[in-house]
Amino acid sequence: MLREIISSNQKAINFSLILVPLPASTHPHYLILLIKLSFVFSDGALSQEVVQLECVKRAKLGDAVVLKCLTHSMWRYRVWYKQATNKTLQHLSSADYKYTPMVTDHRYFTESSAMETNLTILQMTEEDVGTYYCGIFKSRDVVFGSGTCISKSVTAANASFGGGDMVLYFCLLGFGWK
Repeated sequence: MLREIISSNQKAINFSLILVPLPASTHPHYLILLIKLSFVFSDGALSQEVVQLECVKRAKLGDAVVLKCLTHSMWRYRVWYKQATNKTLQHLSSADYKYTPMVTDHRYFTESSAMETNLTILQMTEEDVGTYYCGIFKSRDVVFGSGTCISKSVTAANASFGGGDMVLYFCLLGFGWK
């Protein structure tokens, strides 16, 4: 997927790669490696103002899930959005970290400080599976983090892989302007 959105002179590069490096015959479990990089280039200099440390987070239905976002920035106004598969972005929360945040659903809770903003999903449901983006308002633009993908945990009893089974290979490279 290649996407370009032009709104200012900042360029963002997002790269995601999921690999299954070892066949079942050489290792009893499939290894999945996720590499997700997000950089924001401004006037030729690299700056990363919004950092979501977890690319993937697994949780059981009913669990509370905390998504952390570091905002190495002086910008006070923070937002959280969710994107479910084949859905548009859904606004979850807005906040000036010095004041009480506004959340769109009682199942979410947001807390912020000068350098961090966290979103808590109080009880995970199937509807909560998706990618969550933390962002900051910078002038008239929103600068987003790389996103945290929440997936439902599957117990070993519910999953089965045969010796010849293939597992997902996924690569996404996106270039955009922010």
